[in-house]
Amino acid sequence: MLRWSVPQVLANYTGGKIMRIFPKVFKTAMEKAQLPLSEMARVAGVSARQIRYWEKKGYITSHQAQKNQNHKFNFFSLLKVMEIKEFLDEGYTLQAAVEKQRERQNILRSVRRLINERLLGVEEVAAYQEGVEINLGPLDNDETKIVVAQVKAGQPVKLILKKHQPMD
Repeated sequence: MLRWSVPQVLANYTGGKIMRIFPKVFKTAMEKAQLPLSEMARVAGVSARQIRYWEKKGYITSHQAQKNQNHKFNFFSLLKVMEIKEFLDEGYTLQAAVEKQRERQNILRSVRRLINERLLGVEEVAAYQEGVEINLGPLDNDETKIVVAQVKAGQPVKLILKKHQPMD
């Protein structure tokens, strides 16, 4: 049986680098990488005219180094355009698609927060047939028990309560 804390798992996954900075590094890279309008339109599967309109309406933003230069878009804008297009393809109006995209972003922020605040450790369990147990921490109303997610390939994820045993 193998047992790791989250920092150990992340360090093993990344060759020993401290992963607390990874989200910041990833975010910086996503913000700094710049796509021209034509590439943004091609990748997202929308017209350049649509992107200009969405930018004018304030749904997405671009960067322009100097006046009269082409607008450049970061990867966050690309993802936003692709999500809006997905909702448009499902039949939503533009305004509704933008709102659905914002709702999705709020959900993702909440999931990131859950992971950051509650993911306390990962344990590989041989008896669990090549699965892992993810320690989600103690119950707020009973710190003698922890919530554990059991994850096994091809099976639904199970949430169980276990007696709290500090990790070595």
